[in-house]
Parts: sequence; structure tokens; C-alpha cells
Amino acid sequence: AAITAFSLAREAVTVTLEYDCTDADKCDMAFVTGVLNSDWTAVRERGKNLRSYLSELLFDAEDLRKNETCPSDTVCSGKGFCQSVYQVWTDKPNPAYASHCANSTDQPMLDWMQEQNQSKTGVVLIYTCNRLSCASAESVANITKEILRDYFLPFNATIPPASTVAPITTTISTDTSGPTTSPGTS
Repeated sequence: AAITAFSLAREAVTVTLEYDCTDADKCDMAFVTGVLNSDWTAVRERGKNLRSYLSELLFDAEDLRKNETCPSDTVCSGKGFCQSVYQVWTDKPNPAYASHCANSTDQPMLDWMQEQNQSKTGVVLIYTCNRLSCASAESVANITKEILRDYFLPFNATIPPASTVAPITTTISTDTSGPTTSPGTS
């Protein structure tokens, strides 16, 4: 799984990678070597550019109570934010979409998750926003297309056999002057 967390309120993008495999076939070392040998400078630049675009599109820091109604026509009673969830899975015929009112937060995020396993692959998009129409089904679908077009992680992962057990988690953070990598076993 790969989870990219884009902060909409500050310049921060965090990537978390999780890869489950067995120690017997050395797939853990192959995965970590592939990740560490990848071009993370390019990922950092694409992530920064995409974060800036998403922040402008979804979050108004000047008016935290702007969006009083979410797409479901639910009055948000002063909460001011909408939260959207969008999922696309290969084992489902149609994407799943939901939107509802959410309490305002000083750290709104957009989380982009990519998942691959033996039975399915998919993406999940979850975010909180306060611009008008930011949580509509059309906006969510357009954001998903934009991310799929402009943002990808630079490694290939072979899906291991179903008998996998040992998770390896690697976190790469680009919210400082450059990426830092800290592999570990969870």
C-alpha cells in the first residue's frame, strides 16, 4: 500500500509505503533496494506541485466557515467543512462516493491511498475541504483523474504470493528541505 498525505494548510507531503512479503524469498530486500534507488527528487517536486494545486482548489484559509452546505444538501450548522471519500476497486463495478459535513480543522489533509494485493487493486481518496462545490462527485472524480495523471511513485512492486506475513514499512517525508527515508519493520 502507498499512502500520500497532502497537507492543504501548509507545505507538507508525506509518503508511507507498506509492502508485505516473506523473508524466505528476499522480496523485502528487493523492495527496499528498489525504493531507495528510485528518483525521489522527482517525486518530491511532483508532490509539491500537486499539493499546491490541491490546496488552492480545496481549501480557503481566510474563511474557515465558507461552505455551509455539502453536496448531499445537508446544512452543516456552522461546521463549515465537507469531507469526501472516493474509492475505485477492481473487484467492484462502480466507484464508491460519499460526502458529509465535518468539523473545521486547522490542518485539513488530502489522503491518497493506492492498494495492491492478491485479490484486487484500487485507490482511495479522502479529504476535507471548505471551498464551494469542493466535495461534489464531479470534483472528487476530477481530482482523482488529476492525481492518477500527474502523480506516481517510482518503483515497481511484485505482488507476493498469498502466504505473505512480514510487513515492511518505509516512510518518506518531504516536508523539510529534502526527503528523508527511514525503513523499518512494523
